Amino acid sequence: MKLKITILIIILCIISGTVLLLNYYKKSISIEINRITSPDNKVDVVLVKENGGATTSDIYKIYITPINIDFKSGHELFIVDHVKNLDIKWIQNKMLQISYDEARIFKFTNFWNSKKVDYFDYVVELKLKHNLDGFALSERDR
Repeated sequence: MKLKITILIIILCIISGTVLLLNYYKKSISIEINRITSPDNKVDVVLVKENGGATTSDIYKIYITPINIDFKSGHELFIVDHVKNLDIKWIQNKMLQISYDEARIFKFTNFWNSKKVDYFDYVVELKLKHNLDGFALSERDR
């Protein structure tokens, strides 16, 4: 009887461990939620939302790509979570503004270029704008 219980416990541990590992290593889901073409029709800025699962908050990423190209072919220029009132807009050709009220910013790069657009000669400047006076982090993040 003790042997059967021990075997049952071992089997349950193996199953539980497998489920935990599968949940840990599963890929997050990326959803393109906005795409805005530059005024000169050369590139797109793409806002992507990633849902990492029940235990993490949504992450937002910004990519710039040649026009009508999948964002997955590039790398993210801006990564943020706990964001409030995120807005992206083209100020002019080659200048993109990212504004927000509150956010935890994990990555920000202030320029983009690519071999695929004018062989690196087309450079986009990214400007980061905090909309409010005072703290940029939410109260829960301070």
